[in-house]
Amino acid sequence: MAVKAPSWQVLGRPFGPLYGRLMTWRAWAYRRRLFAVTRLPVPVVSVGNLTLGGTGKTPLVVHLARLAQAHGRRPAVVSRGYRGTAAGPVTVVSRGGPPLIDAATAGDEPFLMARLLPGVPVIISRRRALAGWHAVRELAADLVILDDGFQHLALARDLDIVLLAGETPFGNGRIFPGGLLREPASALARAQVLVLTGQGADRPAPDLAALLDRLAPGCPVFASHYQPKDLVDAGQERQSLAAVQGLPAFAFSGIGNPDSFAATLRAAGVTVAGHRAFADHHAYSRADLERLTAAALRCGARWLVTTEKDLVRLGPRPDSPLPLRALTVAPRVAAGFDRLFLDWLAGP
Repeated sequence: MAVKAPSWQVLGRPFGPLYGRLMTWRAWAYRRRLFAVTRLPVPVVSVGNLTLGGTGKTPLVVHLARLAQAHGRRPAVVSRGYRGTAAGPVTVVSRGGPPLIDAATAGDEPFLMARLLPGVPVIISRRRALAGWHAVRELAADLVILDDGFQHLALARDLDIVLLAGETPFGNGRIFPGGLLREPASALARAQVLVLTGQGADRPAPDLAALLDRLAPGCPVFASHYQPKDLVDAGQERQSLAAVQGLPAFAFSGIGNPDSFAATLRAAGVTVAGHRAFADHHAYSRADLERLTAAALRCGARWLVTTEKDLVRLGPRPDSPLPLRALTVAPRVAAGFDRLFLDWLAGP
């Protein structure tokens, strides 16, 4: 059965084609250097996507940073700091140590990446080139990883990795504001690597494979899944998944694809007694946690489980009578992806 489109998409449909033409013209203008493009003196790799919502960019950024670090590079992550309140032109979330500012100021994703990446600076700015220059000049970075950068054409990149949801790579096929596409699918011609994420990624249908080959000729396509690791609480204490096997959980999430979170939990052997989805990047209140706890108790759940991004938005000491944990995950990308990235790092 078809899923009913949200009202904002229905109302925005007449404007989608115009927005798509504007985005196509914008990309053309950057390509012709009608708009200024900054090139940094170090390699820049962008991890982005074509649609609104979650495709797993944050776990892949973390994976690439760790991989580069393990091979002797000094990476820095540059992000916009979406939904964060930082007001300066450049804000350092981390110099490679613990986060220097809280999640509300940094934005949930930069804060989480700073926490997960010891030794890797994380910098935010609406003008990513400024953050990139700061990483190079002040923090001695020799590689910049651009988080959510596919549409940020003002900063030149040397490798464009684009993530697509395995089941719905083009959302509902309509362009914002009538759908989930940030720009027309033809924009994939700018990509050098495509990664299909989540359910449906392992065996793309032949027609999808043919379409991707037409949109991005010769571009390698890899499949990726989230591999559950363990559980973590607000104090960063870890617990094995085996410790909660058989204990019904109430799940909640405010991410771009909440269904994928529930599916990942079930694949990890977690008994999901109930699930509440919030808007992406939802700012949780005490009342939210109280309602979640009440809903969990009504359905017999023994603990609350969420994502790592949601956990940082709950603050350092969320108050709940039920144990509250976040599921940690790592991307598992098909064989050949890491080698491609390392070969690119090594240069010609």
